[in-house]
Amino acid sequence: MKHALAFLLFMFGPAIVAQELTVSERGATIEVDLTVTPVSGYCPYTANVTWSAPNASVCAKSGYWSGQTTASGSETTSISSTSATFTLTCSSNTDFRDLSWTNPTTNTDNSPVQLVGNKVFHSPSSASLETSTPITITPAATTYRVSGLPSGTRYFAVKAVGQGNAESAMSSAVSATIALPSGAKTVTVGCTTPPPPKPPTGLTIASTVWEYTIKGQGENQRPAPGRDVGVIALGTLCLGSKAVIVEDHAEYWGVPRAKVKTYRKPKSNLLLGRCQVQAES
Repeated sequence: MKHALAFLLFMFGPAIVAQELTVSERGATIEVDLTVTPVSGYCPYTANVTWSAPNASVCAKSGYWSGQTTASGSETTSISSTSATFTLTCSSNTDFRDLSWTNPTTNTDNSPVQLVGNKVFHSPSSASLETSTPITITPAATTYRVSGLPSGTRYFAVKAVGQGNAESAMSSAVSATIALPSGAKTVTVGCTTPPPPKPPTGLTIASTVWEYTIKGQGENQRPAPGRDVGVIALGTLCLGSKAVIVEDHAEYWGVPRAKVKTYRKPKSNLLLGRCQVQAES
């Protein structure tokens, strides 16, 4: 019997002491970066939307936009609402867990061990750990990140590997609940109604000034220049806020009464001059 044990120790060496294993509680995190620029403008305006979500595999758009998209990208869109909310929710199809352990320094007979690697096992059930395909690590390490894990409970174990491929017993199994990571961000922008344009401006192009009157009868009544009542200097600024009358292909605008030199008493408070619209500089 002693000769047989000596032969086994000579062939395979003493057994390696198993090690303890721990697993991280959390894996990947997903932080969504979403920007919409500019955040405001006159309705409608064009905005540029950019986003990125490291560690995500797919993103869903909701609110002012919709549909699925990749984990990073950009697009332009027209903003025609006073409150446009963009929400981007991103997730991953898998997760990871970090394992850590302390390698043994001796064999089961307390002789020094010379490690050449480790084997990491993971499985959806503790019963199938022994038969799962191991991940071989060389040289020996004390940490390893197991990636590509689906959602659900996952069990992990590790072995130490010595010279001649002698393996320790499997460590005690540890488990982790894999909840696939996700993240979201919301940005709200909006447009405002553009202000009304300034009233047109014009300058007098004739010196004659007319009183304001109404011509025609019944439904045919219309505002029109009446009697000529005075004169005004050419190039005087017309009153763009007053009525503009088109008569005989000419435009008659209100003119400032203080600028008029009357030679006949007008019957109306509003006086009209012939004006021409000036282009804004």
